[in-house]
Amino acid sequence: MNVAEKITYKGQEINICYDESADSPRVEDNVGTMVCWHRSYNLGDEKPRGDYEDWLLQMSEQILGETDEAEKLSKQEQLDLIEKNAVILPLWLYDHSGISMRTCPHGQHASWDCGRVGFIYVMHSQIRKEYSVTEITPELLEKVEKILEGEVETYSDYLEGNVYGYKTENDSCWGYFGNSGLKQAIADAKEYIDWEIADKLKKHLGKLKAQLKNKVPLEKREVYTNG
Repeated sequence: MNVAEKITYKGQEINICYDESADSPRVEDNVGTMVCWHRSYNLGDEKPRGDYEDWLLQMSEQILGETDEAEKLSKQEQLDLIEKNAVILPLWLYDHSGISMRTCPHGQHASWDCGRVGFIYVMHSQIRKEYSVTEITPELLEKVEKILEGEVETYSDYLEGNVYGYKTENDSCWGYFGNSGLKQAIADAKEYIDWEIADKLKKHLGKLKAQLKNKVPLEKREVYTNG
């Protein structure tokens, strides 16, 4: 158990640990689909057999419903067609002493060990179905784009090993991603301890009520402790 942080809360120790057996967040339901090409890593949701150009053609055929029409388009025209019919963001992989992923080049490292590996996208037809709308507004497009960025951030936390869990004396929970997940793990551990203390007090008061009802002598009554 690789402990990231230890906290003492109300007399109990909380161990915040790295979740070294975490499942990829891509196995859960996600709005976007990640399509990636990489020689060394199996990334995202789909790794097409063909190359980037084959994927552009396949997506264009799917949108137009006609192979011949899609083949007449240039690669840039195919990409433009996809962008008109989907929310699509590029995926950049930074590979240096571990890997991480973003939807834009990694700042000062943009030209060093960093390259585009694919896309994350969701078709407009899926958005209409998901949100039960007939018209996709700019506000909705912005909302979906932020969701896709969040999915990439969570996936990057997984790739970087920034996944956590907590262990208390009587409870544990795993699968917290990133810094926000770390804070949530601590909050959940404290919440459990609060519940545990309250539950113990409630049971003690129940026993005390029964002892009073049965006129149990004071020296024989159970003493409450928070230990």
